[in-house]
Amino acid sequence: MIWDILVVGIAATLAMDIWQRIANLIFGIPPSDWGLIGRWAAYLPEGQVYHESIVDTPSVANENLIFKRAKFSTRTIDHES
Repeated sequence: MIWDILVVGIAATLAMDIWQRIANLIFGIPPSDWGLIGRWAAYLPEGQVYHESIVDTPSVANENLIFKRAKFSTRTIDHES
């Protein structure tokens, strides 16, 4: 069971990374900035869910780390239920 989860997680990550590189090379689409999700998550404890523009919202320290913690916390909660 754990190996299935690891294989699927690694394959999904590789697929997303490869697709982003292809989209950047062919179409000029910049890679995703996952730190923006970390920025959004950092404002949740303050009760701010909606932002007019998350890009224009003041940045916070360690946005990428906040994103990773939020992502893995959500997955842990999801797998426990």
